[in-house]
Amino acid sequence: MDDQIRTCCQHVERRGGKVLTQTYSLTAPLAARSRGAGIESLVRAAHDKQFDCVVVEDISRLSRNLGDGARLREQLEFAGIRLIAINDGVDSTQEGSEFNFNMKLVIGQHYLRALGEATRRGLRGRANRGLATGLVAYGYRVQTDTDGHRRIEVDEVHAAVVQRIFGECAAGRPLAAIARGLNADEIPPPRGKGKRTRPGWVLTGVRSILLNERYTGTWRYNERKFQKRPGTNKRVARLRHPSEVSTNIWAHLRIVSDEVWSAARVRFANNKARYLVREQESRLSSFGRPGKPSNYLLSGLLVCGVCGAR
Repeated sequence: MDDQIRTCCQHVERRGGKVLTQTYSLTAPLAARSRGAGIESLVRAAHDKQFDCVVVEDISRLSRNLGDGARLREQLEFAGIRLIAINDGVDSTQEGSEFNFNMKLVIGQHYLRALGEATRRGLRGRANRGLATGLVAYGYRVQTDTDGHRRIEVDEVHAAVVQRIFGECAAGRPLAAIARGLNADEIPPPRGKGKRTRPGWVLTGVRSILLNERYTGTWRYNERKFQKRPGTNKRVARLRHPSEVSTNIWAHLRIVSDEVWSAARVRFANNKARYLVREQESRLSSFGRPGKPSNYLLSGLLVCGVCGAR
């Protein structure tokens, strides 16, 4: 980052210019998009006429997305700000600069996609060899072997907690009661402490463990893909085609037997069926008398203007 700033400052000074404002940095995780605090501050300062020229080492420092990059260039142009990309030879005051700018964005976007595919291919190979591709679920840990490979193995202490959760669920104990029991025994939850996390075990944490197929030794990779919503940095998860999913059965990573897993799944299916029945009944019932069907469309919707009763 310092080298890039130095290069831009030297470029300005050699041409008789003066650096009058601060530098705006776009962090690596956001480099694919024209978003983030740095770029937003840059656009605001451009509209406030705090400078008359933006200098970058190359176009990829602004964006590697055709849509976002073009939108940023239009914003700078509307504000009357000159844009210079040193290594790409782009100067917005020159004829044909828009074409060159967009071509560099296309190249940068293609580079990111090719890099992403190469990364996924490498991770897929690691997954097929039983190596860790990132964080592992509660009940497992990652150990680095003598060859430097990050191998997954069962954490016996946490695995006992997982088996307890599945056993109690299969026995018919409610998920909230399971969570209360874990808290009563002062068993640390899988998540760390944070401002937005509740202390101890919660019902959703227990449910996520009961729905994790990896405890049966079935490990799937590349099930979902994440796409960014256009114009934002928000990612949306979508399921991939089954032909793209890698499935491996690792017997040494099994924590829960097929019988216990099936019993938990039956429990979930029964709960879902009962919930759907109650939901259907509630739709047919009045708000004032839950569970009792009503013959009138607006039953329970009208309230007294004086006391508020239905």
